[in-house]
Amino acid sequence: CSQAVSQKLVPSIEQSKRKYKLADEKLNSNEIEEFDEDKFGAEFEL
Repeated sequence: CSQAVSQKLVPSIEQSKRKYKLADEKLNSNEIEEFDEDKFGAEFEL
């Protein structure tokens, strides 16, 4: 059980890092309203 949690936790951390990085890039180009969280979240479905 704890191993499964760890396997889900690691992608979640990486996902968050990517989301913040992508959000920062969008902010820099003034397109934050177009940032689609679901689009990137689906990538990490296990």
